[in-house]
Amino acid sequence: MWRASLTGPGPESSTIERRLAVVLLLLACFALYACGGERTREEPPRGAGLSDDEPAPRGRVEQGGAARVVLPEEPACPNPYLARCSGAEGLSGVVLESPLAPAGSSEHRPMLVEAVPSYEDGTLALAPLTVELRLREGVTFSDGEPLTSGDLRWTYEAARDLARSPGEEIHSPYSGFERLSRVETPDPRTARLVFDEPYAPWRELLTAPVLPGHVYGGEDLAVPDLGGSPVGSGPFVLEEREAGVMRFVDNPHYWVDADNPRSRGEEPLPNFTELEISFDGPAGAAEALSTGEADFGVVTPGAREEGPLPGDLLTSPAAPVRVEQLLPDSVSPLLGDRRLREAVFRAVDRSALPGASVGAAPVAQSYLSPEADNYLPAWEGYERDGGRAGEAGPPDEPLRLVYPESPGREEVARAVARDLEEAGFEVEDRGLRPGQFFGQALPDGEFDLALFAGGGEAGNEALIPHLPTGSASALGESLGGSGELRERAQEDLAGEEAVLPLFVWPEEYAWSSRLHGPELGAPVDGLLWNVRDWGFYE
Repeated sequence: MWRASLTGPGPESSTIERRLAVVLLLLACFALYACGGERTREEPPRGAGLSDDEPAPRGRVEQGGAARVVLPEEPACPNPYLARCSGAEGLSGVVLESPLAPAGSSEHRPMLVEAVPSYEDGTLALAPLTVELRLREGVTFSDGEPLTSGDLRWTYEAARDLARSPGEEIHSPYSGFERLSRVETPDPRTARLVFDEPYAPWRELLTAPVLPGHVYGGEDLAVPDLGGSPVGSGPFVLEEREAGVMRFVDNPHYWVDADNPRSRGEEPLPNFTELEISFDGPAGAAEALSTGEADFGVVTPGAREEGPLPGDLLTSPAAPVRVEQLLPDSVSPLLGDRRLREAVFRAVDRSALPGASVGAAPVAQSYLSPEADNYLPAWEGYERDGGRAGEAGPPDEPLRLVYPESPGREEVARAVARDLEEAGFEVEDRGLRPGQFFGQALPDGEFDLALFAGGGEAGNEALIPHLPTGSASALGESLGGSGELRERAQEDLAGEEAVLPLFVWPEEYAWSSRLHGPELGAPVDGLLWNVRDWGFYE
């Protein structure tokens, strides 16, 4: 009917027909959009902050170029397996990749494997604990050689030997490799990890990167530099390193995810041809981001002025997985008395610590972070009372307060020491290299009080040797047991003055509004796991 009314002799009718056709086309496009048709945003969001139910819109990717990231801690060496290379795990996903990648809410997602092992699909079993991994097809290292189950077997058995070695210390999240019995490789793409006993945080072990056995197989895993420029399966290779800066270029042999349409030749990964990572502490990160010298970074509110970061930036809270804790060596003669431990804990002004050191942060009510499963606020309402020190009778010897050196923690330690001294205790505080702290001070009991961030299951193992018998037993059961046991452990820790949670570290992600792709729910030490998917708005 429309066509009959629009057709007719003469140029005037043709002009009217063309104009109406254009109008109808515009109306059709509008109707398609209104009914749910997808529209491409050419401009990124402006301003600071995104609500949880409003994810950053996706625009067209500008292929190529360089991304600039600023991180708080520079690793002494790029080997993530070594405690003395603390910070190297933050580079995972760039050069080195692992079977699983950390995701939000303490979850994990597949990286080098097809799926997360589970009881349902028969890839997870008990008695003995056996974890079966099926590697993705077509994965290669940066030298072009295929990644096979043999590489995984060599890497993880070498990690086991490192964890059992009395010399070089393994990075604490990977200490569970000590329980690994063997790795079976029935075919080039299948590996089975068999453990001596049940180990609840096995998923965290699978975030340990796989190294090429044909490159490093003749050496000890304790080699710190991995050859200067590590060979891995990640999207980038290390091209240059100088003080405070690492520069990466894209890996021409990078494998691609078969489930990603871009991997089939439509658009290569990664989206960047270069990646520059600088290490400048929280304050330096805030300045670099606000001046446009960086595209992405992690900052703390205390490292910048009040209010949003200046410049065209977006911010989002990082996953609150790190709880700062004060651990007394409860099995030592000095702090074995529960009344003395209570006096120490009551002397610390927990509410003032974050404001004096790392900026606004919630006071922690449990040794687990608030978003963890089975979180129980056992320390709720615990207030300062400096008068308890006199009742307990401070020891004649000074309390040795140790902590792993990291941005912001030195100020926390000084604030704790100041509170204790005001209550009548004598304190000697000392910062240690992370490897010395986790590899020597904690295992050997060379401390009276220790400050460190924990909350994860693997990290909790460091607490057990220093807890009173009841708390140690409950916590040990909770690592491999049910949520009810873990809740009981939290109550026991509070009731026996076994460990004092101080505050949740207030890290924030901040990124340029022209950047898209970072998964903001991942923990801080896993923020680069999906860097291959990052891109810029065109």
